[in-house]
Amino acid sequence: MRHVLAVAQHGSIARAAEALNIAQPSLSRSLARVERELNTPLFNRTTQGSELTDLGRLVAERASRVLAATQSLLRDAQLARGGDAPELRIGIGPSLHGAFSKSLLGRLVEAHPTLRLHVDYAVRTSLVEKLLARELDVVLCASDDDVMKADVVLTEVFRSQALLVAAPHHPLATISDIQPGALAQYAVAGPPMPNFAISKVLGLANDEVVATYTATDWEPLVMLATAGKAVLLAPYLTVQPHLLSGALVRLDRRIDFNVSFVVACTRPASYSPLVAKVVQYAQAAAAEAAGPR
Repeated sequence: MRHVLAVAQHGSIARAAEALNIAQPSLSRSLARVERELNTPLFNRTTQGSELTDLGRLVAERASRVLAATQSLLRDAQLARGGDAPELRIGIGPSLHGAFSKSLLGRLVEAHPTLRLHVDYAVRTSLVEKLLARELDVVLCASDDDVMKADVVLTEVFRSQALLVAAPHHPLATISDIQPGALAQYAVAGPPMPNFAISKVLGLANDEVVATYTATDWEPLVMLATAGKAVLLAPYLTVQPHLLSGALVRLDRRIDFNVSFVVACTRPASYSPLVAKVVQYAQAAAAEAAGPR
């Protein structure tokens, strides 16, 4: 089936044989054997190359799905065997960049020095899509509706307290016990997460606030906040370095909301000892990046 797909992809037996690194006569014999078994030609052969017949397209489509399922099965078996798997593909969401990510990856490579590690930094929705497509083995991110509704296994690693922060020169920075009316007079920035929406967490409708800014990455939101252009709603873990450096200060407005951070994986991968270790390393990394939760 791989040979059929190669010819379909490259458009000729010669180019497919070169890509597969096999002799052209061997590839021709392989294709002829498949066609004999199906009792029908799969390709229309011309001087310009080889084109799939209608049945050939059907065979190629099904072969592609079968080969993908086979690769997934082999990957699941590899993870479930335990020990030092040769490769791990891990996705990390925007909220977990920085100290947490550095600590997590440091622990992982120290405990598994021969591991081939691929790290994908991306927005949560993209990471979950890649996880479901089996392009990633495990994802660490903030939990929200898109993660909770996906067909994945979730393990909560830690929670981080939500804070309102702003630049030291922001008008609200010196105000005690900030009320909703005062907060509504200034722009507020935050992530586009339904469970962490500004209106839900702060009890303010979007039309009550001067302006709201959202982004799929924290960097532009932090930039707006440090420039004094917006109040920022964020998990403590995300803004911790900016609070420690003095670039941001915590506003006097209590928020009874914690952001849950999870390890997400497919059900087969959840049986993997290596994935279980990733959960342990993530918990240790969260403790090292200690702060209110």
